[in-house]
Amino acid sequence: MLLGWVCAVGVLAYLSGPLSRGQTADTPPAGDQATSGPTSEFVTIGPTTTVAADGSVLNPVSRLLGNIQEVEFSPDTKHFAVITSRGTRETVNYDGTFGRTYDEVWDGSLSFSPDGSHWGYFARTGRAWMAVIDGVEQQQFQDIADDAPNFSPDGKRVSYTARRGSLWMQVVDGKAGTGYEEIRDDSPMWSSDGRRIAYVALKGRNTVAVVDGSEQGPYDEIAYGSLQFSPDGRRLAYVARAGNQWFVVADGHRGSNYDDILDGQLYFSADSLHLAYAGVIGRDWNVVLDGRPGATCQTIASNSIQFSPDSRVLCYLADNGDGLFVMNNGKAGQVYDEIAADSVQFSPDGKHLAYVARDGQMWVLVLDGKAQTHYESIDPDSLQFSPDSGHYLFEATRGRQHLIVSNAQETEMFDSIVDGSAQFSPDGRRFAFQAYRGRQEMVVVDWQSSMALDGVVEGTLTFSPDGRHVAYQAYKGRQKCMVLDGVIGPVYSQIDPGTPLFSSNGRHMAYDVVLDSGKTAVVVDGNQGEGLDSVDDESLQFSPDGEHVSYSGWRGDRQLIFKDGQAGPPYATIIGGLGYFSDDGRRMAYVAQKVHGITTMVVSDGVEGTAFDSVESIPVYAPDDTLVYLASKGGWLYRVSQKPPR
Repeated sequence: MLLGWVCAVGVLAYLSGPLSRGQTADTPPAGDQATSGPTSEFVTIGPTTTVAADGSVLNPVSRLLGNIQEVEFSPDTKHFAVITSRGTRETVNYDGTFGRTYDEVWDGSLSFSPDGSHWGYFARTGRAWMAVIDGVEQQQFQDIADDAPNFSPDGKRVSYTARRGSLWMQVVDGKAGTGYEEIRDDSPMWSSDGRRIAYVALKGRNTVAVVDGSEQGPYDEIAYGSLQFSPDGRRLAYVARAGNQWFVVADGHRGSNYDDILDGQLYFSADSLHLAYAGVIGRDWNVVLDGRPGATCQTIASNSIQFSPDSRVLCYLADNGDGLFVMNNGKAGQVYDEIAADSVQFSPDGKHLAYVARDGQMWVLVLDGKAQTHYESIDPDSLQFSPDSGHYLFEATRGRQHLIVSNAQETEMFDSIVDGSAQFSPDGRRFAFQAYRGRQEMVVVDWQSSMALDGVVEGTLTFSPDGRHVAYQAYKGRQKCMVLDGVIGPVYSQIDPGTPLFSSNGRHMAYDVVLDSGKTAVVVDGNQGEGLDSVDDESLQFSPDGEHVSYSGWRGDRQLIFKDGQAGPPYATIIGGLGYFSDDGRRMAYVAQKVHGITTMVVSDGVEGTAFDSVESIPVYAPDDTLVYLASKGGWLYRVSQKPPR
């Protein structure tokens, strides 16, 4: 959450100020008067650490050398790194220690490994570029192609692509590999366990695959995007060409020759035990499973090869000249005049396979190899399984009338059904959709239809996360209202099209509205809050436990944060317009300024903390409810531990 703080709030650049009288560049300030809040002064308790009147511990981790350009935290928030600049020179401060200064630190290259144990960036001195990993400079190059160091998924290794002279090389764990004319941009890639790395490179007129530093090939071509590790990272395969023959190299072994490999694509099963692809010799196509070709077909549909989620079934769409059929574990299904390729799908648990087919002039759903009821048409894009795999639904027509079919049961008929509106609840037990009967729009929930006043606002039909409630915005004349479980709410001039918003536990619902007076307000569980001049976009949120709600808004030129309907103090600016909840939802903090650009403070549960020149990171609650963040004051960068108010 901490990553991207500068981008998220957009106004956190530090402007260094003059040192106070008697203060050297290497001495943290002591006895400074706070400009706001209950903390009147800093009290020195050691050569580096001070404590504010509110009990917050301020550890001055480093003297700032200039403007802060970028701040990054490790994923576990235990470490931080800051790019600072002064004049034309730039440097990186890691956990309070400055590294060397450079002519340039590449913007956006500062990054941490996924486990937070390693960090790095790219820097330039003169015309020479280098990677700095864990504070140690690596060898110099004329150019580096990557935006940031490429850490392995396990965080133990790092790589990047660099150029020396006219040759590009992959640098892995600080060691430069063989130089090539090009290292393709569809690689390199790490295995999921981080133990292996592979990439495609151009060597003269040939192409090679480099796997863990060893070349495979050369080949005339390696199909773009075909190089891939299996999900468990133990296997590697790609599609290659020698002369006019295409073949698959899997785990270092070359397979049979084909005139072409369909789409240049390979398919691993989810358990990594199986590999499939389609190849053609002359006019005969085969799907090859684990090196063994299957039945011969005239054509195989592009992108139709797929394994079931449980890896037990392989299916694809094929044509034998008499019509289309779905091959299921080597067994051909019934032949149809047409099969909608995009409709072929497994249920989430992998136990069911369904698709939409045309049989003469009629269309039919085929479920687990058995044709269901025929209809004049079926919308293949509407076919879907419920998240629990226990239900399916699709839209069909009978005559000129439309209906939804779920588990072979039909809803009532409508003149039309709104495209894309049919949906299951997250628990899979319910469904809903929008439809028209004449000019009257209807909402159907669990087989029961009701008139949607003067229409439904597109895209607002929403189930709560627990599936117990369904809500949508409806038009009433030129105004709008919210309908929850069939109950019509108050009418407003406008309702935010991005709502309703349900809490994570499904117990609460909120949305913001425009009143007849032109003021804006937030409605929570049917209770309208204070009318404001505006409510900040995307500030409305529930706490992680779903029991608290917050948003920010404006009274004139003052901005406020509201929590559970109660307004906090007014400020000139609330940075980002967001409150930050603790994981249990009990506490909330935000960053505010009483005067634009003068002093900045973190407000926790309505109580102001120490005033700083700038707060450089999002405040995060530790398990003991202490707020931890970076802030700067008087040319020093502090790691602040702000105690919760009593």
